[in-house]
Amino acid sequence: MSQAEIRNISTPVPSAFETMTFPTYRSLLSLEPQPRHPEMGQTKLIQPVAIGAWWEGAPAGLLVAEIPTGNSGDAEMLSLSCAAAVRNRGLGMALVKKLEEVLAEKGVSRVHAVYMTGKPSIPFVERILSRCGWSAPSARTLTVRFTPEEAAETPWFGRVRSLESDYQLFPWETLTQDERAEIARSHQESPWIAPGLEPWIHDGYGFEPASSLGLRFRGEVVGWVINHRLSSDTVRFTCSFVKKPLGRRGRIMPVFIESIKRARDAGFRTCTFVTPVRFKTMISFIERRCASWAGFVGETRGSTRSLKNETVGFKHR
Repeated sequence: MSQAEIRNISTPVPSAFETMTFPTYRSLLSLEPQPRHPEMGQTKLIQPVAIGAWWEGAPAGLLVAEIPTGNSGDAEMLSLSCAAAVRNRGLGMALVKKLEEVLAEKGVSRVHAVYMTGKPSIPFVERILSRCGWSAPSARTLTVRFTPEEAAETPWFGRVRSLESDYQLFPWETLTQDERAEIARSHQESPWIAPGLEPWIHDGYGFEPASSLGLRFRGEVVGWVINHRLSSDTVRFTCSFVKKPLGRRGRIMPVFIESIKRARDAGFRTCTFVTPVRFKTMISFIERRCASWAGFVGETRGSTRSLKNETVGFKHR
């Protein structure tokens, strides 16, 4: 690769590289410490890292990663891209190896990558990571994208029974402070919310008010569907939960259906939701009852690279 130059970019990334990463990460190209997703209310600072590739002097590839501020914790590779005209020339592997070198010199012991399947480039990315010694990819989440019209075509959409009179749906934005405090108090006293589905994790930085709903049973809040606007016409179903044993009786389905209807009425044309693979019941429901009607079904995968050996080697350079 005598025509290629690979280097760690220590000043703001030149604008010619901007199209080589996702729009949501372009603010990171300043290389200033910042939250990765400030639009989601994140406040924890990360340090962006950018590795650039030039081919015959022209920008040809970009890798964007992050490391925690304070030099503690693992790094994460966020995006990897090479210009179409110079692919299959080893630039992708060179970018990844250079990132490993830079991270090892900084004392980082491990780096992760999480990515979405369904794109033609994914097999090439996975081959690069494999050749660089990263772990075999493992599924992390299942992602579904669909329109309200596609949801209405599923066999279960029109068959779900209405909620009994003991149940009440309500807009999540009308949840009272007393109810919020009681959810937290009761959960602390005797945990009943599945880890990662606590409402305060997902509505603390805001939520989409038209389609986010709560569920009361005899006056007690026992469930929620909390959504977020991703764009002017796309809403993400971020968190859904119903207290056991009520959830085992399909009580979440009327909440989902009403939420989809309200999202449609609010002007959203696309719905998406992401389910961690550890929620096996939901994964099974998606695969058996939703996948055939959804416009897109894919999974996020994760891969990891230990840099401990590389760290030892670089200390002596």
